[in-house]
Amino acid sequence: VAVYPAMSSPTPGAANSAPRVGPIVLSEILYRPSSNSVEFVEIHAPTSGVVQLYDPAAPTNAWKLTGGLSYTFPLGSVLTGGQYAVIAGCDPAEFRASNSVPGSVQVFGPFEGRLSSDGDRVRLRRPAPPEPTGFVPMVVIDEVEYDDVAPWPAAGSIGGRSIERVDASLYGNDPANWRAGLPNGN
Repeated sequence: VAVYPAMSSPTPGAANSAPRVGPIVLSEILYRPSSNSVEFVEIHAPTSGVVQLYDPAAPTNAWKLTGGLSYTFPLGSVLTGGQYAVIAGCDPAEFRASNSVPGSVQVFGPFEGRLSSDGDRVRLRRPAPPEPTGFVPMVVIDEVEYDDVAPWPAAGSIGGRSIERVDASLYGNDPANWRAGLPNGN
């Protein structure tokens, strides 16, 4: 599947610039949970300032996670610079309690669907301005099409492991920018 990410700057007649990153990135994905854990996706705001997870000009048009799962952020949701948030596959209060997630980390959920242990796609999308017809296009802000084979890091066959982004300033859909890790959820 071909992927055409937005570029960080226009380069007509020249080599392409690097892919655009942020203002929110996918930072951890638990797609192979252990029998007593729940899938989640962690997002991070690596820059300063406040990122509204909705269109300020049309506040009912919210950001979404799509791919193997589906989630629409609640109206009025924001992330501030440096902040992390978790989108869990279960009730947020239950997830927070069972994973000892600090109060400073927002927990959203539950999302619909299930991530495949054999590889899947997770996309973070923001709404573009509505078209005259009322259709609201969704712009991909970050995406990861992970796999359970090289060059992607192995999340472990026994479960309970995740993949973690190595550098929030680099393109997210590059296997070299991910490592296997124990799920943090914060």
